[in-house]
Amino acid sequence: MENEQPDSREKGMSAYFVFCAFSALLAGFNAGYNGGASNTTENIILHCPPAVEDEMGDFPDCLPMSSLVWGFAVGVFALGGLTGSTIAGSATSKFGRKTTLFWNNLAFIAGGLMIALSVNIPLFIAGRFLVGVGSGVAGVAVATYLAEISTDRWRGPLGITLELSQMGGILISQGLGIPFATVPGWRWLMGGTLAPAILQMILLPFCQETPRFLIMREKYDEARESLVKLRRGCQVDLEYDDMIRAQKESGSNGNTIATVGSSMRLSIVDVARPPVELGETKVAAPLNIFEILKNRKLRKMALVGITLFALQPLSGMIGIVYYSTSIFEKVFGAAKAAYVTLGIASINFLLTFVSAVVIEKAGRKLLLVISEIGMLVASALLVVGSTLALDPLVITAAFLFVAAFAIGLGPVTVILIPELMPTKAISAVISMANNVGWICTFAVGLLLPVLTENLKTYTFTLFIGTNLLALLFTLIFVPSKRK
Repeated sequence: MENEQPDSREKGMSAYFVFCAFSALLAGFNAGYNGGASNTTENIILHCPPAVEDEMGDFPDCLPMSSLVWGFAVGVFALGGLTGSTIAGSATSKFGRKTTLFWNNLAFIAGGLMIALSVNIPLFIAGRFLVGVGSGVAGVAVATYLAEISTDRWRGPLGITLELSQMGGILISQGLGIPFATVPGWRWLMGGTLAPAILQMILLPFCQETPRFLIMREKYDEARESLVKLRRGCQVDLEYDDMIRAQKESGSNGNTIATVGSSMRLSIVDVARPPVELGETKVAAPLNIFEILKNRKLRKMALVGITLFALQPLSGMIGIVYYSTSIFEKVFGAAKAAYVTLGIASINFLLTFVSAVVIEKAGRKLLLVISEIGMLVASALLVVGSTLALDPLVITAAFLFVAAFAIGLGPVTVILIPELMPTKAISAVISMANNVGWICTFAVGLLLPVLTENLKTYTFTLFIGTNLLALLFTLIFVPSKRK
């Protein structure tokens, strides 16, 4: 009988729920794949190897560029991300989370084909921009989708899977970049983005739209049906009522911030309370960023999340993701540098997975503080090791830097906004946070090759300063507990 089924808020994830989450996360994987694909293939793309048999007909073996042009070609990915995240908030609110994810794959497919078949630098750059657009939309849509299909109990660990999927994409593309750093291998690697895009377009039609989005659209029957399918084998009435109440309270009281991240437990009060009367419930429309910033309490939490998104690329991690191979070539030589980069990507992926396990026990703020201290120390060690030509210290510091990022600033940033904001504000805040993050990513990606040429071994001195600022910001402004 239905009333004997377990409460859906307390039950673990069903197989169908995992399927829906996996299908959405393919977009996160694709974003990471494209972010890391240019790292280990940089040398072969920029410098034509001698006496290579042309296997691609009229396609050039390489696309020679200056450091500044290459920096723009790499960084334009972030400009695309900025464009994608800008339109993603309104797209997910208007068309739905699942529908936005489905059609977003066209950007990955078109961009991947343009890069793989590029005959000149402008076409290569245009393709990088398009896959960046897909990545920007993915960052907003996947985070929102996961937050809205999850129970409060699993929202934190599930939110980290977005970061995990992105790190997995980076790991795969940089791993494949070693054997594919050939002519025409680099073209096949860049075209590899089509595989997860096509797979997601096949799987998404079998997934549910989020119940919270359907409630916002006042499609109550569809919302309950979606929740029943996501929570197979569970009694969903109480969780469904919680969603209705959360939307009602968000609409009637602009100060309600706790609805997404709060922990709810089955109690006598739950059983005794009357069901929500849908006829009396007016669901709040999604807020735009200007409405959020006008509300004092919402503004404070939104700015915390947005600033943390900016600090991710400004920490120096983007330099590791985009340029670690070229940086390490100066220390270890071209042959070893690619394997060092792969090792760093592996550490990043594994420790992001570890953080997903420990985050509920360790706490968000503590992990952020540990992470920022670790990156601060690692940046200093990178400068010392590079300046004194201490190769073991350089590689140790690089691994420490990535490990510190992976346990804190990387994954925690992704889950904080859905935990701190009401449902009606999540899309707008995540979109704005991604915008700021992409702007900072573009700036670092564009300028780092030039800075490296001029500052040489002192490049990471800049990131000592940014990580110190990040640490101070976290200590002062990030709340110790979820609201």
